[in-house]
Amino acid sequence: MDVERTSGDHSARAKAVCGARLHGLRDANLLRVFHGEDWWSVLAAEGSSAWLHVVAPEKIGSTSWFDSLPWWNYGGELLVNPTRTFLRQARDAYQDAAPTWNLAADVCRFDPIGNDAESFSSAGVEVAHSRPVIYAEVKGDEEAQVESYRGSARRQVARAAKELDHLGPNPEKAHASAFAELMRTSLHALGAERRWRIYERLHLLELVSSARIWLITHGGRPVAGALGIVDGDVGHCVLVGRDHNNMPPGAADYLMHRVIRGFAAQDVRFVCLGGGRTPSPDDSLLKFKQKFSDLEPTTLSLGLLAQEKNVVDQLCRDAPSDSRTNTAVFDTVARTFLPHRRIRSLAPAGSLPWRD
Repeated sequence: MDVERTSGDHSARAKAVCGARLHGLRDANLLRVFHGEDWWSVLAAEGSSAWLHVVAPEKIGSTSWFDSLPWWNYGGELLVNPTRTFLRQARDAYQDAAPTWNLAADVCRFDPIGNDAESFSSAGVEVAHSRPVIYAEVKGDEEAQVESYRGSARRQVARAAKELDHLGPNPEKAHASAFAELMRTSLHALGAERRWRIYERLHLLELVSSARIWLITHGGRPVAGALGIVDGDVGHCVLVGRDHNNMPPGAADYLMHRVIRGFAAQDVRFVCLGGGRTPSPDDSLLKFKQKFSDLEPTTLSLGLLAQEKNVVDQLCRDAPSDSRTNTAVFDTVARTFLPHRRIRSLAPAGSLPWRD
C-alpha cells in the first residue's frame, strides 16, 4: 500500500481525496499556528479508502530519533470509506514506513465521540483510555443553554453579563492581537510547557476560515479570550487565555458561555470544552468545564500507531545514569506508550516546563 508523507502541508492527492474535511482542525494554516512548518501529513490510500494522519515529530533528546504525542486537538483520525482490511494494511504500511523517517514511536488521539478508536482497535492498534473530556450540547436558545449549566455557573454568567462586555467571534486582526497577548501572559503565569508558546503565530488565524475568537472585556480591557474551531457539526474550544491579575469574578464562566452560544450560530451541535490538566476525575479544571454541560464526560483514547521497541529500549538503556525523571509526563498512557519520555534527557524540549 502506498504511504505518502509531505512536510508542512497536505499533498495535492490528500486534498483531492479528503476535500472539505481538511478544513477545521486539519486546516494546514491552523496546523502551522501550532507547529510552524514542523509537521507531516501522511496519507495511506488504496481504491476508494483513505487514512490521513497528522504527525508533529519531536526530537528524542539529542538523538537522531523522533517521537510524536498529540498535545491538542480532539478531532481524531480522518478516515474515508475505511474497512477493517484496509485499516490493517494501512497500519502495517505505516509501521514499515515510520522507521525510515526515524520515527521511533507515534501515538495518536482518537475522537472521543467518534468510533475511530474502535475501528483502529479492530485493525490491531493498541488502544488505551487516557482522560475524561467534556462536551456541551448546544441548546435552542440562550435561556435553555443557561438552564443546562450546573452549580454556580448560572449565577456567575448572569452576574457577569451585567458587568462585562464580549467581542467576537470574528477573528479580526485586533482580536487576534489581543488574544495573543492574553495567551502570552497566561501561559507564562502558569509555567506551561514550552510547546504552548505559539502566540507569535496567532496572526495566521486570519487565514483559517473555521477560526473564531472571543474576548471578554472589563472597562474596555481584554481580560479573557478563547480560540474556537468549527469542525463539521462540532465546535472545539482550543485555547483559552486570561489576564490572571485582572480577572473580575465570573469572567471565566462568562467566556465559556459566550463560546458555547457563539458556536450556536455556526450550526454546531456540540462544543468540545476539552479536559483537565491531569487525568484525575477530580481535576479542578475538568470540574470547572463540567459546570457547562448536562452531559456525562466522555473518554479520550490514545492509540500506539507505531513503535520501534528495540530502539526505544536502547535509548532508555543508553540514557545518562544521572538523568533526572521528567515530572512533566503525568499521563499514565503516555508513560506506557512512550517510556523514554520519563527520562528527562530524552524528553522533547517542547514537553518541558516553560520556566525550566
